Amino acid sequence: MKKPASFLAAIVALTLAVFSLAGCNTSPSVEEVLADNNNNAPIIDKLLSDTASNMNKNMPMNVDADTRLDNVSALPNKTLRYNFTLVNTARDDLDAEGQAQVEDYLKGQILDGIKGSSDMQALKDAEVTFEYLYKSSDSIELFIFTFGPSDYK
Repeated sequence: MKKPASFLAAIVALTLAVFSLAGCNTSPSVEEVLADNNNNAPIIDKLLSDTASNMNKNMPMNVDADTRLDNVSALPNKTLRYNFTLVNTARDDLDAEGQAQVEDYLKGQILDGIKGSSDMQALKDAEVTFEYLYKSSDSIELFIFTFGPSDYK
């Protein structure tokens, strides 16, 4: 049975909920790094790596009954990636049309969440790129969304 697009719409709320995690447990803070290093990319990359390491101490994290945040990765060029698994959705549960509808909907909702998140402001000021990777329960990549400064500013 194919799952309707509305089934995955619930993951938007959980995705937005992890925004506040991005600023947690960073030492020094993004604000301090920016003030001291004039937005130096290698310094920001190190800060993001430390942030991801701290966040991953609490992973994996079940965000809701259908979605798990597996881990957070710091990638080169000031990129922070959130890696999710839809634990109750195998790739074959979504037809092409349903996947496209969910993808379009999620992309817009996540971007709106980034734009509106005050918890992510320091990361946005540092011009961090945010990636959201969603895999199916059978470990097949379903969606990857990448949002850079030109998207959220």
